[in-house]
Amino acid sequence: MWGTTRIRSWAPSISYLLYINDPHNSLTVLKSVLFADDCSAYASGSDIPKLVQDVNSDLDSLSEWFYSNKLSLNTEKSVYAIFTNRVIRKEINIKIKGRHLLRKEQVTFLGIIVDNKLTWNEHIKWVKGKFSSSLYILKQ
Repeated sequence: MWGTTRIRSWAPSISYLLYINDPHNSLTVLKSVLFADDCSAYASGSDIPKLVQDVNSDLDSLSEWFYSNKLSLNTEKSVYAIFTNRVIRKEINIKIKGRHLLRKEQVTFLGIIVDNKLTWNEHIKWVKGKFSSSLYILKQ
């Protein structure tokens, strides 16, 4: 009995990995997190005006990368949140290519609701609601 030889090409896998890991090479303050077709970015710092300027610059670079690689970046679905216990009195304008992003008090990241104070209250409320509706169904 003759065996068959399987030949597997690694080139598509390697080029895909290079492709999706390339955007963060041009970023200065933003760190990116990729999951499936979703990309999240975060930055931290104590000098808010400088951080906003650097984030806006990085977002413009990221937008350019998307455009040059024939990908789309949906700015209507893009939002930002600021996680801090401090009161921020100045208006913060985060934008991509001149389009202002909506600031949210809470965001969902990989199915977890995170609020701007990191209290987890909204996520706990959501989980309790899911459990109670599941328990109601089980009682029937």
